[in-house]
Amino acid sequence: MKDMVLKGWRWSAPCLLIMAGILVYAWLNLPEGDLLPVHWNAMGEADKFWPRDKAYLMLAVPFFGSIGVSVLLSVLPKLDPRGENLVKSRKMYLFTWVGTVMFMTFMLGAMTVSMMGGDIRVIIRFVLVGQCLLLIGIGNYLPKTRPNWFAGIRTPWTLSSDYVWERTHRLGGWLFVLSGLVSIPLVLFGTATWMRLAFVPLILAAVLVCAVYSYVIWRRAPDRGAGQA
Repeated sequence: MKDMVLKGWRWSAPCLLIMAGILVYAWLNLPEGDLLPVHWNAMGEADKFWPRDKAYLMLAVPFFGSIGVSVLLSVLPKLDPRGENLVKSRKMYLFTWVGTVMFMTFMLGAMTVSMMGGDIRVIIRFVLVGQCLLLIGIGNYLPKTRPNWFAGIRTPWTLSSDYVWERTHRLGGWLFVLSGLVSIPLVLFGTATWMRLAFVPLILAAVLVCAVYSYVIWRRAPDRGAGQA
């Protein structure tokens, strides 16, 4: 367990240092007296603006969010009654941890470029592709995830049956990978409308299908109601 947490910090710490450097650079170089973009639509076009000091606080959100994610994922294995299974699911756990921090680093970079006057319409598409790749990676590791209380597709039925957990995560892995693959061309080449249909609606649909599926197979699970998770 300790080795898994240390590995997570070893990979995420460089990203946190890069983010800290970006924040220092932004503080020293953001233009004074201008309204700076703090929100962007699906096409990467700014649609909300704030004064410099208030806008700078927005840049700090990905940084402190990444620290929060890292701290939380450091302690969850100790809190999980089935922490040994969380350790056995380390590939998915670490990929989610480090992938999230890396994604937040790219987000912070794109936000800073936009606040400095750059055009991020192309950058935002590749940031969204990174989000899709994160989803594909998680989908790849989902079938290998062991039953636990904090990581994976947790429904009352997956948590009460190891059989249901295994079957649901096998399906979830395929659906997550498929959602990511379908989303990539939409965010790279699609219009704003198609980009809004990518990722979030697809992942919500995948989660809903998995939830319904977990209930259906739970009704005939050999270990139904064992309460093992």
